[in-house]
Amino acid sequence: MLNIIVEAKQRGNGYGNSGLIALIKTAFKNGYKELRDLVFKDSTGSHSLFEKLGFKCVGEVEDSKDYRLKEEDFIENLNNYKLN
Repeated sequence: MLNIIVEAKQRGNGYGNSGLIALIKTAFKNGYKELRDLVFKDSTGSHSLFEKLGFKCVGEVEDSKDYRLKEEDFIENLNNYKLN
């Protein structure tokens, strides 16, 4: 389990985006085929970021949305949006 928190006054500078991309690349490089994350429903900025990177919401668990990311979806989004 991992929590990534960007301090409020630093949000919007790309730190969450860059950090999450690096984490995802490392996971796939090390053999993971799919990633999962639970994101609090009220964390709208996180939802936008996860969806931009190719995560798909597959359901809800209590007060969170359940996001999944397959390697091929991530690669497609990196190519389409120049997120690397």
